[in-house]
Amino acid sequence: IQVHSEDRTRASAGTRVALALSGIPKDEITRGSTALTMDGWEPSMMIEAYLHYLPHGKKPLKNRTRLRFHLATQEVMARVVLIEGSELSDGEGAFVQFRLEAPVVARRGDRFVVRSYSPLTTIGGGTILVPFARKRTAIGPQGRRHLEVLRDGSPREVIESLVGEAGLSGYPMRRLPVDVGASPGVIDGLLEEVRGRGEVIALKGALYHRSRFEELSERVVRELETYHRENPLQEGVKRDELRHRLKGAVSVDLMEGVLNHLLEEGRIDLAGGEVKLASHEIVFGEGVDSLARELLSILSEEPLAPPDLGRLEGRLGAGRGKILEVLSALQRRGEVVKVDENIWLISEGLKVAEEKVAQYLGEKGRATASEIRERLNVSRKYAIPILEYLDRAGVTYRKGDYRYLKAAK
Repeated sequence: IQVHSEDRTRASAGTRVALALSGIPKDEITRGSTALTMDGWEPSMMIEAYLHYLPHGKKPLKNRTRLRFHLATQEVMARVVLIEGSELSDGEGAFVQFRLEAPVVARRGDRFVVRSYSPLTTIGGGTILVPFARKRTAIGPQGRRHLEVLRDGSPREVIESLVGEAGLSGYPMRRLPVDVGASPGVIDGLLEEVRGRGEVIALKGALYHRSRFEELSERVVRELETYHRENPLQEGVKRDELRHRLKGAVSVDLMEGVLNHLLEEGRIDLAGGEVKLASHEIVFGEGVDSLARELLSILSEEPLAPPDLGRLEGRLGAGRGKILEVLSALQRRGEVVKVDENIWLISEGLKVAEEKVAQYLGEKGRATASEIRERLNVSRKYAIPILEYLDRAGVTYRKGDYRYLKAAK
């Protein structure tokens, strides 16, 4: 950086400055090019602004007129889209969209001038309101209110309006200096103010309006109520499935923020990757309750060697899907345990097996599966699944042909 042939570490506005830029061919730099280092600045091909059409006694400005758009020292050809009507009369002002034929770098509050294509005459000017606009041809009442805030509102009001417009997609904080038109230091102070007022919530680099956040929280609660009503035997719903059921663009970060908020309020519980209402309990309805009692009774006849799923189907006269649904519900209630794809044990029976195995290994130090099978007095069909379950549960571990107590490893 040089100012009047003297090296400087910085230069201020209004100073004639020379920059030595490496890695950029000279012919790529044109009049009006902008050098930036701050995050959030990006070239834009579409801008929304408030345009004042000068009173010059000529014909009205028509929609989609091609003209010359001047921003600072840059001139770009553009078409003006009148998003509030089909023409703009002398001396009038309106919200418009400029669709540019070359990119510009701008921020809210920047001033611009427009000139006619031919003859080259200044016909108006105004203020940039939306540096990165989405394509549209008209605005409704809500859209107009938002643009009015961007034109006339305070920086704090602008932030709240930007966040409200973003909805559940969230507003990226890195864009605030550009979209508000203020320095990062000023933005930090404004953010502290709006967050202190409780109107805006920040989650991992994005801002959400509290009203939208609370609205989504209530939708989550209603969706959980529906899920529990439709699936009374399920403990909860997977997080991804719940997000999908909301039928909207809900980011993972926003979903986590809402779930943590509801958890803090004591309205939901999170366990094993599933979400449930704090008040939810698995309740067996008539018919299902009868099947659950029969299952428990049959499994209790031989606690360590109960009938497998195939034999349960035959004894109960119920389909495998229904039996598995009830067994899964009983497991969530802590009454049975799945030790194998086809074998379910009464919880008390498995506890007895664990105590016998622990006592035996405590006495002997190690034992083969065959020795433990004899101690449990069950066939290999049941002994191996029980031992593998105890390995997974951290009670025992296998080394070669022997098993040892985990605590003694």
